[in-house]
Amino acid sequence: MDSENAIRLLSVAAAKSFCFLLYHHLYHHLFSEPSLIVMWFFIFIGIVPFCWSADPSSECSFQNIEKFIGHFNFSIIGTLSGCSLVYFVGDEISGTNFTYSDILGKKSICNNRPIFFMDHNEYVIGLPVYKNLYVTKCDWKKYSNFYICQFDKATWGNKTISVEAFMPKYLADANNSTLHVIYENDNGDTVDKAIDLISLKPITTVVLGDSEVKYASYDSDLQRLYYKSRIDIGYRTVVNIKGAFENFSHFTVLTKFNKSFSDAVSFSNNFYIVKKETLDGEYEFHIGHENKTATMCISKMAENLDLQILVDTGAGSVYSMLRSQIAPLPINFTTYAPTTPTSGASSLIALYTFLLLVIFTIIYRL
Repeated sequence: MDSENAIRLLSVAAAKSFCFLLYHHLYHHLFSEPSLIVMWFFIFIGIVPFCWSADPSSECSFQNIEKFIGHFNFSIIGTLSGCSLVYFVGDEISGTNFTYSDILGKKSICNNRPIFFMDHNEYVIGLPVYKNLYVTKCDWKKYSNFYICQFDKATWGNKTISVEAFMPKYLADANNSTLHVIYENDNGDTVDKAIDLISLKPITTVVLGDSEVKYASYDSDLQRLYYKSRIDIGYRTVVNIKGAFENFSHFTVLTKFNKSFSDAVSFSNNFYIVKKETLDGEYEFHIGHENKTATMCISKMAENLDLQILVDTGAGSVYSMLRSQIAPLPINFTTYAPTTPTSGASSLIALYTFLLLVIFTIIYRL
């Protein structure tokens, strides 16, 4: 556990202890000094909301992405009901109350992550649906602070992917036209089958070995293939030779990755988005960093979707190239310089701790 997360947990524990002591103090004076019942009532009403949400980082909000990363040079691409695609960028939702639930409809039939690949120096969007891959250059429509690409089977190209596998994972290197189909073979090994998306011809098949399909993710900027072994989550740095992943480095374990998250990892520039199913049957999406244990919740919804994050790494990054095609920057636009990632909770923790001491001192002296 890193120091920042330890401080956060200690502060939350201190806040809960404070609420317990406050309750005990109020209960004692309520019966010993009945004349002060009105004053104690208003104090109790004012402090309950604070005690109920003592963890200042527990609220789910897309604004937490900017807080955590330290700048707004990022974008999210995901699915909507009926398989349409949504895309939004950090600077356009910065300072707004944007939530993913604002644009969700009925239960989605698509929970696959959209992929994008290069075709004649232009990005093409692909959406896997079972063993079909629907592709289009997308006519993106802007709605306030997000963009929608309507899914249409009649107009989107349909490429049939010939893979005899149950629930494969589709990855693509955004720098070329290669599709990587990650699946488990009859021997229980995880296999990476590379297919050229233009010709649909197979390129190569590589056995990844002792790993789990559902955690697969590829960062085109850092050329890292992320996946989970039977024990740990980590990555291998790969060299893409004619569309095939070759010259794998050793498996680097992410020692600070929070293993309580069960599925749907999307990595970009050391940051990631994961999701987990909650006790009430909904899904929480969190933003995290490879070198930090603490994460922040960015959204909670009933739909089991798959979101992909893109974080800017400079000129030529997938984020900047895709954005220039979908949502060009306005003239004279100034971006934030990347900063050290933060959980966004440190300053709030200090403020909460100070207020706890002040309030408790005042009440104790009453």
